[in-house]
Amino acid sequence: MAEFKPIESQEALDAIIKERVARVEGKYADYAELKAYKDAHKGKDVGALEADIAKLNDQVKSLTEQLTEQTTKAKNASAKLTRMEVGQAAGLKPELIDRLRGDTRAELEADAKVLAGLTGHGSHQPGYKPSGDNKTGNPQDAAYATMLSSLIES
Repeated sequence: MAEFKPIESQEALDAIIKERVARVEGKYADYAELKAYKDAHKGKDVGALEADIAKLNDQVKSLTEQLTEQTTKAKNASAKLTRMEVGQAAGLKPELIDRLRGDTRAELEADAKVLAGLTGHGSHQPGYKPSGDNKTGNPQDAAYATMLSSLIES
């Protein structure tokens, strides 16, 4: 330890005090910055901040629910569109397209093929002209065409 020297003048005392103050101020160099931050946030209450957080959490929950709902709607619309495309490609009537079952396009196509086979839709019947034109002029041919048409539609 250094030997004690008595202070003999006011200037020496002032120098010792300035040195000590400088060391303390060095420890708290960011005090002015912290004080400015504290003053800027002085009026804010912790309860108000917690209420803001709760309100934001509610908004996040609501938006998440909306996103889930919209995603579900988009998936349903996409599935319906795929079902319609497959049904039309198989030649099914619109009333039968809703009866298609399956989660993938391949499953829907297989079901459409089975349904078209069972109902007779989608398969071309040779020799039958659905337009009803009777080019022969024979009334018997016209009667047969009408009878065949009524059998196929029922």
